[in-house]
Amino acid sequence: MPRTVLVLLLVMAGISLLRALLPPHLDYQFIVWFALYLFVNGEFVWERLYSLVTSVFIHEGLVHLLFNGFWIATIGTLVQRTLNSRDFLILFLGSAVAGGVLFVALNWG
Repeated sequence: MPRTVLVLLLVMAGISLLRALLPPHLDYQFIVWFALYLFVNGEFVWERLYSLVTSVFIHEGLVHLLFNGFWIATIGTLVQRTLNSRDFLILFLGSAVAGGVLFVALNWG
């Protein structure tokens, strides 16, 4: 497995472990800060655009993490073999942003 893919998986697993160790009120605050919430009280909040990237690292439970991790390891390894690390990360994060934008467009408000 390429180093870039492994690092992404370790970051995701580390964030999931951190969330599991946090008290419930701090885990809730973590979600509020980093999950894909672009609307507050029905209004678009431009300052939260960073969550288009941060939300890709948050998983809701072990099954979600393992499922996404399996596909990132499988497909990410194949893609990484044709791209350099920088281009792979650009593709990965660009895909995260595109997915978040599509989700927001389909669930506007």
